[in-house]
Amino acid sequence: MKNNETPPISPSKWGSDRGNALIIILVTIGLLVGLTVMLTRITSKTSGNLSAEQARIVAENMMRAAQTYEVATQKMINVNRCSENELNFDNPTTSIDYDNTSAPSNGRCNYFDLNGAGLIYSAPDPDFLDSAESTKPQYGEWVLNATQCILEVGTGDTSCSDDTEAELMIMIPHIREEVCMQINKLNKIDPYLDGPPKEDQSGSGFTGTFTVANGEIGDLASSANLIGKSTGCFQDLNGAWDQSYVFYHTLLAR
Repeated sequence: MKNNETPPISPSKWGSDRGNALIIILVTIGLLVGLTVMLTRITSKTSGNLSAEQARIVAENMMRAAQTYEVATQKMINVNRCSENELNFDNPTTSIDYDNTSAPSNGRCNYFDLNGAGLIYSAPDPDFLDSAESTKPQYGEWVLNATQCILEVGTGDTSCSDDTEAELMIMIPHIREEVCMQINKLNKIDPYLDGPPKEDQSGSGFTGTFTVANGEIGDLASSANLIGKSTGCFQDLNGAWDQSYVFYHTLLAR
């Protein structure tokens, strides 16, 4: 009599089939993740194509990155005992020369030295930036500046008349307008005529010297909403960054 029962699957074949299925599932997941990341980055990098939610996430990422430098500044001052004039942002990447000759030779006051803050310089995320401004100076760079004060931040009140009132700020010029608006919304900065506040910003990179030669942030009618704001964004009105949107964050209020 013929045996009609299905012969049992050998353990080795069953294990092989399970292994093949697992590989197929993992490959499929990997392809889906890769496709999602690619589509997300394509969407986010298209100029003027960020939704309000995407712009808010980018703004939050930008502020977190800037806060890393604030923490590093406080570490070097409070732990490494650096004076504010010894802070050194020197790096091999930016177009501005930040070499501070007053910084100690052992590197304890350097942002990008293991003896100092121990940071590694990396350019701002391309998602932050308006690619239409890519030919302008300092596009795609962090900029350390100490040539202005912010009214009602630190010791600067209704005016700044002394270099001791200048703030140490980190900036990113040429960012997306919609990201600029979200930065201000997150920091409770009201728009000016339905856009970011307008400010006249200029100055060279920080090499240990503070000055208020370029005036105050918040002293114009178009920038009054920035008064008392240690973090914010404005549209530049003059100079090399003319008409660009500029993010700023105070590292050291004075």
